[in-house]
Amino acid sequence: MIRYQFAPDRGHHALAWGQAEAYPGDDNIQKIKGNLAEIAFYEFCRHTLPIEQWHWHNGEFLRRAEQEYCEHDFTIGQNTVDVKGRSRVKDLFDLESIDSDLVVLVGIPSDLADDVAEAENLLDFARRGPADYDPVVILGLVDQADISPESHELDHPAPGGPRIERLPLKPAGQLPTGIAIEDWLQHHIEFTSSGDEVGQKRYEGIRQFHTSSNGEMLLPGSFVTPTDRVGLYTDGEDFPARGMVVECPDQPAGATFNEDVKRYETTGGITHGRTPAIGVIAIEHLSEEVCEEIGQLCEEHVYPAVSQLIYSHYDDSLVKFTGSSAVRKEGHIRSTRFNSESPLSNSWWPSTEDQ
Repeated sequence: MIRYQFAPDRGHHALAWGQAEAYPGDDNIQKIKGNLAEIAFYEFCRHTLPIEQWHWHNGEFLRRAEQEYCEHDFTIGQNTVDVKGRSRVKDLFDLESIDSDLVVLVGIPSDLADDVAEAENLLDFARRGPADYDPVVILGLVDQADISPESHELDHPAPGGPRIERLPLKPAGQLPTGIAIEDWLQHHIEFTSSGDEVGQKRYEGIRQFHTSSNGEMLLPGSFVTPTDRVGLYTDGEDFPARGMVVECPDQPAGATFNEDVKRYETTGGITHGRTPAIGVIAIEHLSEEVCEEIGQLCEEHVYPAVSQLIYSHYDDSLVKFTGSSAVRKEGHIRSTRFNSESPLSNSWWPSTEDQ
């Protein structure tokens, strides 16, 4: 089994809380915990596997605060993966019915999300939520063959014994899919079909940040203008001339995930590789009131909540996707929201000569 500890911040909790609010009923704590379990494994994947090697099926639903309708939680290589989060050691190994190739076991402290559930809206949560939270622990990935088909249980490593965080598990160097983790912890450079290097790359492990053509990190709330590379990942015809980044999914730009063959395939552009996608909305669609709300969320460092806010106000067809290296970063709402000039005005934006 793989032992991996993940400390969720308030941005992760905003994702978990916002999507749980889309479900009916007042008791959403269990849904928040289930979301945090998936987010923990998502963070593990983004730091250890190239983005074209895995797919988070529920990621879009969490970013948009919508109910999910996915048969499985993740796909790694050609393997389907379900994530099971539990707060008690005994419950963790009672997996109910399983129809995926692999199961991810995630331990979550029982009191992790109690205060989070009391928030009335995203901004309320961001301001009242504590900065630090107890860690979530991924115990490992388990092959379905190791699960009893009759009882849907694993052999318990410590029945009635230690807490989840103290189970005697050793780190592993290879995933059950046959992927050696150390093989991916190295620098990769992406090239276009003409042989030109695409953008500047930043990695944390294998994680590739959303980096603009001028080498700056992109986050929700970043103001951008397109470069001539937009056509690499989209037709570019209706891409905003002045836009704001509202979504930073960890999936390759210019591609969609084909459920039948379990891999990303190029759509709408010339190519796709390891350049991560970004979602951009035209500035003219944003009201000053929505910009103010976005600025407040960014001030509280709850960047994942920006996409939830946008999709609650606007149709998803207004958000256009391309590769992060296909745009130039012009600024961020955190540094401009108190300026005398509004980013909604033409005078705020650089002239074409400056670009």
